[in-house]
Amino acid sequence: MLRSTASSLATAVASPLAVRTLVPAVATAAMRTYATKKVSLRMDCVGKLMDPYVRPDRFPLPFSAEGRKECKDYLMNLAQSTFDVSRLKSDLNGFKANKFGLEAEQIYVKMNTMFADGKPDHMAPYVTSQMLSTLKNQMKNRPGTFKWEYLGAVERPKIVNLRYSKSPEDEIGVAQITVKIKSKQRLAVLDAKGKAITSQELEPVEYVVYERFIPDGKAWRIAGKIEQPAK
Repeated sequence: MLRSTASSLATAVASPLAVRTLVPAVATAAMRTYATKKVSLRMDCVGKLMDPYVRPDRFPLPFSAEGRKECKDYLMNLAQSTFDVSRLKSDLNGFKANKFGLEAEQIYVKMNTMFADGKPDHMAPYVTSQMLSTLKNQMKNRPGTFKWEYLGAVERPKIVNLRYSKSPEDEIGVAQITVKIKSKQRLAVLDAKGKAITSQELEPVEYVVYERFIPDGKAWRIAGKIEQPAK
C-alpha cells in the first residue's frame, strides 16, 4: 500500500482503518427480497443515512441563540430516539439498547481486521453491499500491506442516535443506529517479508452507523460513518 516508509504511514493514517475508518453510504441497488402484500421488494440497504445528527456528550447550555437551538435539537432527537427504541424493542426480540454498544464494537473490530488482511469476501457479513463495494475499491488502490490491531475501547461504546422507520402496509422496518466508538489502535506498515517497517498507535473517535432490516434482516451491518461533530 505504501511507496516509502514516511509516505506509507501517512497514507495508512488517512486510510479507512485509522481516523477515517468508514465513509457515509450513498444510493445503492436492491438485492435482498422482501415479500409484501402488494409487491416483492428487493432491498439490501437503505443507501443513505436516515438521520446524521449526533447527540453531544454534554447537554448544550441555553445561554445564546445558538445554544438554545442546540438544546432544542438535543431534546427533539432524544425524544425521537427514545420513541424509536421502544418501537424497535417491540419488533426485534431481544434487542437491548444498553448492550448494543458491545455488539457494535465486535462488528467494528471484525470488519477492520478483514479489511487490513485484504479479505473483502469475509467482510460481507459485517457491512452493507454499498460499504463493501467502497472498501473493495480502497483495497485495490493500496500499493502494499499493513497490520491493524485493536487495543481496546477507551470509552464504552454508546448509542448517540437511533432511527427506526416502518411501513404500515407491509410491516417491513429498517433501523439505523449511530454508535460512538473511541478506541486505541495500532497500525503497522509491512515490507515485502511481512516485517513491520514502522507503526503508530492511534486513538480515533468514530461515529459508526449500523443498519438492519426488520424482521427479515439477519444481522446488524455497518452502513457508514458520520464525521466527528465540531466542538
